[in-house]
Amino acid sequence: MTKIEILKIKKRIIKYLEQKRLSEAFAELKYLAEGVMVWEISNEVSQVEDSYKMMLNYAMQGVEDPARKTLYNEIINNIFFLLDRVVRQRLSLEESTLYYSTLRYEQMQQNDSIIKLIESYKEVVDKTSLYNLLTSEPTTIDSTKIIKEKEQIERRIFNRVWITFPLNSEDEESLKSVLTSNLFPQSTQELIVSALLLGMLDFYDVRRMRLLLASYEHGNQTVSVKALIAILLSMNLYHKRINDVRLLSQIDSIKENDMWNSDVKTAYLEFVRTRDTDRISRKMQDELIPEMLKLRPELYKKLNDSTAMIDISSLEENPEWEEVLQNSGISGKIKELNQLQEEGSDVFMSTFSHLKSFPFFSEIANWFIPFSRDYSLVSDILGSDATMVGDIIDNVPILCNSDKYSFLLSLGSIPQQQRQLMLSQFEQQRQAMNEAGLSMPGMTQPAQRKTLMNKYLQDLYRFFKLFRRKGEYNDPFSSPINLVNVPLLSADLDDVETLSIIGEFYFKRKYYSEARDVYLSLLDKMPPSAQLFQKIGYCYHQDGNVECALRYYQQAELLNADSLWTLRRIALCYRTVGNPQKALEYYNRVADVKPDDLNVTLSIGHCYLEAGNYKEAIKNYYKVEFLDEKSTRAWRPLAWSLLLLGDYDQSQKYYEKIIAENPIAEDYLNVGHLALAKSDMQSVIANYKCYVVNNDGDINKLIQALSQDEKYLVELGVDLSLLPFVVDAILYSIN
Repeated sequence: MTKIEILKIKKRIIKYLEQKRLSEAFAELKYLAEGVMVWEISNEVSQVEDSYKMMLNYAMQGVEDPARKTLYNEIINNIFFLLDRVVRQRLSLEESTLYYSTLRYEQMQQNDSIIKLIESYKEVVDKTSLYNLLTSEPTTIDSTKIIKEKEQIERRIFNRVWITFPLNSEDEESLKSVLTSNLFPQSTQELIVSALLLGMLDFYDVRRMRLLLASYEHGNQTVSVKALIAILLSMNLYHKRINDVRLLSQIDSIKENDMWNSDVKTAYLEFVRTRDTDRISRKMQDELIPEMLKLRPELYKKLNDSTAMIDISSLEENPEWEEVLQNSGISGKIKELNQLQEEGSDVFMSTFSHLKSFPFFSEIANWFIPFSRDYSLVSDILGSDATMVGDIIDNVPILCNSDKYSFLLSLGSIPQQQRQLMLSQFEQQRQAMNEAGLSMPGMTQPAQRKTLMNKYLQDLYRFFKLFRRKGEYNDPFSSPINLVNVPLLSADLDDVETLSIIGEFYFKRKYYSEARDVYLSLLDKMPPSAQLFQKIGYCYHQDGNVECALRYYQQAELLNADSLWTLRRIALCYRTVGNPQKALEYYNRVADVKPDDLNVTLSIGHCYLEAGNYKEAIKNYYKVEFLDEKSTRAWRPLAWSLLLLGDYDQSQKYYEKIIAENPIAEDYLNVGHLALAKSDMQSVIANYKCYVVNNDGDINKLIQALSQDEKYLVELGVDLSLLPFVVDAILYSIN
């Protein structure tokens, strides 16, 4: 059975479970289990089905059972659990992904269980602690060897925790002793939390959830924060499966923690912020960097020094060069990115994405190792400078751990002078943040936890987006993370303040679907306001749902009938749905307040044109010309209106100005219509031919356009039987 077939069956079983069609789910599961040749799993499937049949039999006999709901949930959980085991067993035989390759390797290391690896790790940690007592810096060959041995075991523990499913009770107890004890390095605890999360994204495991909850409650601040992120991602992915009584009790107990509500709200805002990472990266790659490259020759010329290095941020502050940046548009983009960085947005994704190709990042555990000057890679690259330079990199608050390692690896390949320049810039930024009270020691505890969440999410986001085998993993960021829809969390996020902040974030960055959903949920939690209805309407409008947009704009009008913005949006909706008369009513209300507004006057002209009242349309177009003699915006609708009214000479004059100014394909089509109305067949052929040429020589575009405009040609008195001859004449002239 192929992987595609296995996953199709899995998808069907999950669908049956969601629809509560357990009989069909059992049939599919037994079929899938038979090919595994692991009779233990097949027997467990039969036992669970027997329990269900027994419960079903009692229910059909009308027997009252207060525990039925709990038992039913347990049966569904068992089906999910057995399904995961069967799928994993089948795929482990031949699947070539890194997960299953690592699984097969670990299965061959039978003596290296999680418990034994942790015991080995304890011994190495004791050795490194002894060396630390003897010297402040490991300098001997033996100490270096032991440090690397410790790091190797850490990676083994990471891999073993990642691919072990399900964790047994001994695994759980052993890992809990590491995660909640002060006897183990914090870096190891953080690494295990990431391994628990990565494994959870492949297969749901109640014991993993319990370990993450224990880490959140009893771990130090960094471990606690990372565990929380893992918990929330798991809840978002598996919220329909989290109904284990013991686990729910543990969650309820943790919710009594004073930090829980604040942490969840902060984390949710950070999840929302990750939604913006790709947009910022595209802005850097497609706008800022190309503009900077184009700007370089001009700045070099002004500096009169072709070897000068250009610091864009300092140029922005220099009045002498400010005009260059303003004219290029770079200044505004830099300010926007600076503001996004201050808000905590990830502006370095694109910068460091090119530095993730080092062999170091081929090892999956290395994406999650906390940066430390004591890590062997630091001394390998920096040598005697490891302590000083390592401290500088470690204390750069704007970089996540994987970016710090990227930066470190890049330092190893650049000259000493350039290395010092880069380090001095980071040091200056670190000092500036210290002075502003933005460094970790100077922050309040909530601010520290927010920063830790932000940086861990950046590490996770980079792994799932940049790892060379990223396509093999279930990316939790592939779709928006909406924790409000998670039943266990909705009460923590369902307040007006939190939803308002999230809604404004989405709205400001033009994620209109997400903003709309948040605003709709706010309708039930706060008094109605014109602004809220306006924003909901606008979100619908931007997503193309004009009917819904109109409905909410009208609600806004009821609360604030004098809002010109609302009146114009309503008018636009009526125009879009083909009701120009109704649109005209609203535009006229705006015109009463702003009689000389060019846009309103132009829109009124369009409404008259769409309603077939060409005389009134022409009056408004002439008014636009009168109000702004330099404007050409009214030329095309004016020329078209004059044509339909039968004033061919005036129409011709405007079309000549249009063709001379900046013609588009549609202009040649309309001039052809004008010539056809005047029976000027040579002009007809010439202009229709230009229309075809401007549509890549596609004659079908002309045929389609003539068909769409037949009603106008009839108004102009054109004999439609001429059209096929016109098309053939053009074809002969082209060929």
